[in-house]
Amino acid sequence: TVFINWGGMPIKPTSCADFGRVAGKLLEPIKIINILFFLAHKYFYIKLGLIKKYSLCFVAGEGLMQGDNFADRVIPINMSDYDTYRDKANQKTRISEGKYVVFLDINLPFQSDLSLGGVTALNADEYYASLNRFFMLIERAYATKVVIASHHKANNTPQRFDGRECYHGKTAELVRDADFVISHHSTSIGYAVLNRKPIVFIYTDEMQKLYSTCRIRWIQNLA
Repeated sequence: TVFINWGGMPIKPTSCADFGRVAGKLLEPIKIINILFFLAHKYFYIKLGLIKKYSLCFVAGEGLMQGDNFADRVIPINMSDYDTYRDKANQKTRISEGKYVVFLDINLPFQSDLSLGGVTALNADEYYASLNRFFMLIERAYATKVVIASHHKANNTPQRFDGRECYHGKTAELVRDADFVISHHSTSIGYAVLNRKPIVFIYTDEMQKLYSTCRIRWIQNLA
């Protein structure tokens, strides 16, 4: 069996991800019991040899390399985003004309990760209203426009972003030609780093209230 382990967030190893989960579960005894039950099963299945290691594991990123990849052989690889960056670096065709900044959309109110993890979702109307107010301030302050690099799972239209341009599958090109980048948290900030673009990290009041022990910490660590 072969496994490709990629997509890890480039945050400090001691940062929020595990702390946030643990802190949130401490207030929910039933979830703690379920987690301990799962870990016990995993431990005994491994000890009894009922779970076979991967024959080969390709791993992208130093953080994931430091973890237990449970494989007979581990081979480091680069993120696929790096290949995309190299492919687009010297292309001349622009996706959006004129001066602009780009928002890296993560489809946050509708993220399947939230429902799978039993996490409360944001109020979508309030979330997009907050984003659009902020984008308007950016546009006025910097005499520019904000364009949207849509998340691959999102069903974004210009109407959702008060008529602003929305593009799917064009993040590498959009970041390459942008003045700067706006983001919550996303592996696609790698495009900003590779292109040496400034990044403005943002969150809403509701995000702070709901995700203070997880996603807000991700944002802080990425920043």
